[in-house]
Amino acid sequence: MDSTNTRVDQSWIQSLLGQVIFTGLLSLGLSWMLRPISIGAATPPSTSTSHSAQPQTQPQTQPQTQPATSVAVTETAASPQFDETRAWRDLYEIVERGQRYYGAPKRPEAIQALVGHLRAAGGEVTLQTFTQREPKSQVDYQLTNIVARFNPERSVRVILGSHWDTRLWAEEDADVIKRELPITGANDGSSGVAVLLEIARQIQALQLKGLGVDVVLFDGEEFGRPGSQDYCAGSRYFAQHLTQYYPQVKPTGVIVIDMVGDRDLTFPPEQSSIAKARELTTLIWREGVRLRAPAFIAGLRGTPGVRPRSRWIIDDHTPFQKLNIPAVLVIDLDYAQWHTHQDTMDRVSAASLKQTGDVLIASLLRLDQNAVNSSSRLSHERPDLKPTTQHKSP
Repeated sequence: MDSTNTRVDQSWIQSLLGQVIFTGLLSLGLSWMLRPISIGAATPPSTSTSHSAQPQTQPQTQPQTQPATSVAVTETAASPQFDETRAWRDLYEIVERGQRYYGAPKRPEAIQALVGHLRAAGGEVTLQTFTQREPKSQVDYQLTNIVARFNPERSVRVILGSHWDTRLWAEEDADVIKRELPITGANDGSSGVAVLLEIARQIQALQLKGLGVDVVLFDGEEFGRPGSQDYCAGSRYFAQHLTQYYPQVKPTGVIVIDMVGDRDLTFPPEQSSIAKARELTTLIWREGVRLRAPAFIAGLRGTPGVRPRSRWIIDDHTPFQKLNIPAVLVIDLDYAQWHTHQDTMDRVSAASLKQTGDVLIASLLRLDQNAVNSSSRLSHERPDLKPTTQHKSP
């Protein structure tokens, strides 16, 4: 992942806050969000900092018998509950199984375990395997995207994605000697996967009426050496071969989550998401505010005297944006342990997993409602048309 610091898009913030007011959220005591916020326009990146993650066997923190103290998130009566205890167990299991950099010895075991979880959740699981050459060594590596489809008969579909690989280097580590060693990646490469595994278990209970969901665990997000342009190998390959899974219509949207386990979680809206997927970004952060999820509210508001660091980030959502598919990144990149050997279980929180999961579930329900309404409107206005609003595939 590459990123650039930018200032938050003022018009988007004001638009979102206007919708928040309109829906009556002032009654929940959020009137402080109306304070003037010093924010500017989104601009494309001019410089970048790399983001990748890879591992080598290291001793792990002992498992917590209870998840970290939860942050209260208001649920709607009809919404299934995101099980943070189960997600935390998933995270611990993923980390304990070992590092997942390209060429790591335990990668096949990790793939098998992830496939098992997704099939148990009711997904139709396939593996998208491809070969990628590492430029410096000129060695070919086999990479694998894991794709689980729910409600596969639906034409209106959304992708929930996160990368499952971890980083081969620790170039941000304070100990120079350790910078050439792979990291654990409890947050970067594992937390997003744990959230998506639990959401996958909830999809059937959501009883979505118009929306199909594809959970995609991308490989190779951390592919390439520090400073290279080879990141996001799995999502780039998936986007380049989109018709393998979407032969007639593109997915209606893509939501990628990355580094969502930080104990001090904050989600500033990512700049390319605002610029290229404004409606979907608004929907997600509006659900975060409606549920009073602190990470999403803090991302909009910032802390007193400190503006949230909003960036234009290249991550697994980027290849889909290049295909003009609305794609959003939910990430907390203000994480001091990023690409270091301190990215371990003691730095992440079950409460953060729950915040992320609750908001994504609420967003899926809202997207499903939109899909049903859109399908009904099209059927009423043009009975000769099939009920879909998706674009045709290239």
